[in-house]
Amino acid sequence: MNNKDLYPNLNTAGMGGVTLVEIVVAAFILIASLTVLLISFSRVKHNAETARRELKAMHIARNELEQFCSTNYSAIATYAATNLTDPFFAPLGGQKQCIVVSNNSGYKTISLTVSWRSTVGTPTISQTFNTIICNTN
Repeated sequence: MNNKDLYPNLNTAGMGGVTLVEIVVAAFILIASLTVLLISFSRVKHNAETARRELKAMHIARNELEQFCSTNYSAIATYAATNLTDPFFAPLGGQKQCIVVSNNSGYKTISLTVSWRSTVGTPTISQTFNTIICNTN
């Protein structure tokens, strides 16, 4: 018996084996893909949270404007920025501010701004809601 028969050829270059370079390239592609996915998930979470806050700000403004509608016309007045007590905005320094401009034509223009500190990016986010209330008295 020949020594070549006892020990098969260990050279796998032509047999489709995986080289170290291929493993390193595949690992790099996998790590890069996972990194992109994690960044995407983080961004989607941030955008969803921002949308929730904007929706909540709209609800606060709507409730405030409804209170103005039920108030006597002469009692509607400007007020300075006040802190929001809502647990959703309180940790973010949420505030609301109202500016009322009276016109001689028998109506008031109301501009209500709800603002809060952002957790990422722009330091402060604010939304302004405008409406007009007529004197019906």
